[in-house]
Amino acid sequence: MLNNKPLKSSLLALAWGCALMNGEVSAQVRQQQNAVRQVARPVVATPQIEKERVPEGSERIFWLEPATEKGFDGSERSFLRFTESVTDFESGLPQVFKNVAVGQGNTLRASIDRLKFEPLTIAERSVLADRVVPSEIAVSVRDYRERKRSFSSISFVPIRKNPSTGQLEKLVEFRLNLLEVPSAVKKAAPANNFSSSSQLASGDWFKVAVSQDGLYRITYEQLRDMGMNVDAIDPRTLTVFGNGGGMLPQLNSAFRHDDLVQNPILVVGEEDGQFNAGDHIIFYGKGPHRWERDATVCGGFRHVFNIYDDKAYYFVTADRGLAPRVSTRASSTGATTHVLTSFVDHQFHEQDLSNLIGSGRLWMGELFDIQASHSVDFGLSNVRSGSSAHVNAQFYAKSFTASTSFSMKVNGNTVGSVTIPSVSGGYNRNAAGASICAPVQLSSGNTSVNLTYSKGGNPNAQGWLDFISIVCLRDLTMAGTQMAFRDTSSLGVGNVAEFRLGNASSATRIWETTDPTNVRQMAITLSGNTASFKVNTDSLRQFIAF
Repeated sequence: MLNNKPLKSSLLALAWGCALMNGEVSAQVRQQQNAVRQVARPVVATPQIEKERVPEGSERIFWLEPATEKGFDGSERSFLRFTESVTDFESGLPQVFKNVAVGQGNTLRASIDRLKFEPLTIAERSVLADRVVPSEIAVSVRDYRERKRSFSSISFVPIRKNPSTGQLEKLVEFRLNLLEVPSAVKKAAPANNFSSSSQLASGDWFKVAVSQDGLYRITYEQLRDMGMNVDAIDPRTLTVFGNGGGMLPQLNSAFRHDDLVQNPILVVGEEDGQFNAGDHIIFYGKGPHRWERDATVCGGFRHVFNIYDDKAYYFVTADRGLAPRVSTRASSTGATTHVLTSFVDHQFHEQDLSNLIGSGRLWMGELFDIQASHSVDFGLSNVRSGSSAHVNAQFYAKSFTASTSFSMKVNGNTVGSVTIPSVSGGYNRNAAGASICAPVQLSSGNTSVNLTYSKGGNPNAQGWLDFISIVCLRDLTMAGTQMAFRDTSSLGVGNVAEFRLGNASSATRIWETTDPTNVRQMAITLSGNTASFKVNTDSLRQFIAF
């Protein structure tokens, strides 16, 4: 269900959406869709390399002096660049960008090796002073069609923060490895395979809303009050349909379910063949927002905020015959490679309160103006002692005459600050953004993040918070009535992880929620108050204990 917010689509996104109506993309719109633009630069001759040969199969990056862009009001913004570079509009970082034709239905697997780096110059480092630079170079592949032909675009930012020395470095030489394979991306079903009618077309349905990921209980009394004739139903026919939360993908080619999916559930008290007072349904629901693992961002995870609704929806019925129940999944029999007693947790704070131009998908949260400081509290239990957490905050500011700045404190300690340059006030320069990524030491209990905005002498300047996110390591000890957990340290081909959950009991259940539409209960071994199970961890696995 859409809320009353203006649809968040910029002029570029509107043009892109129109071009997608017939599945074809012009070269001009494709460049806009990728949100990149060529940086204006003076005419500079391509540098000549003398007495140095590039190994066969490798490519050389010819770096140029940073370019400066002037706004309408005289403000300036600098960019790094190299010959044939394109600059990402959001991050302001230069990209290597290549388009390769592929066969119908195919895509490319891309990687780079034979990497040769050089330190950034003083001038180049000054351009990156307020930007977050990842320690690894991530190669991105996007598929598209143009004039009835299939292409893959490969892009990456050739800059890194050396993980050993912390020095900022630029890539000067690399080899690009490409392998054309059948596309692994699930496609929307062809028109002739679409469902002939919606699941909701017949039967009695009852709609329930969820606001966050987790386990939900629907009681006998709640179903009765919603209008279900609970005394006349066979509880074995109670079922829940839903596709999980999160926004639908913007790309037409991206996978999405054709219709509502039937989810396995647990019905407590159905064994007697009646649904009585005290009986209830337990199901796993995905909220409107989601998290994605991304090694290029602060903390290794990023949240995707649903800009259209604050709830996700599930549908209950007893009109579909005998319904699936949560089944049990046996532990892996492979040799254990990792024993886990901690897990990665993540939380975020984001509010969509205002839109600076009344259009587009970028919404702002708390305003920093007369009130120059705001605090946000996070509750974290069982934080792993001595571990490093990451606090990430994204800001925007509007000042036409002077640079402004934000500073951030965590539990009273200053952990970072960032300067945001002035803006010109044009349609694409109404506000400038910057972020702080701060590694911090946290402890269990309340974590308070305090943000303060400095106007830089301009009384008319305004600032906004976009979001705050925290990624931290917690002890794998049961806390509260339910606890979601996952691990990244054990990821790898052939790895088998043994999860050991403390503070467990004989009543403890653990469900795997990696596929939220097909949850499974893990077979656990209880030793004292520790519940353990083993799984293959060649990919990220998600669980919830209750």
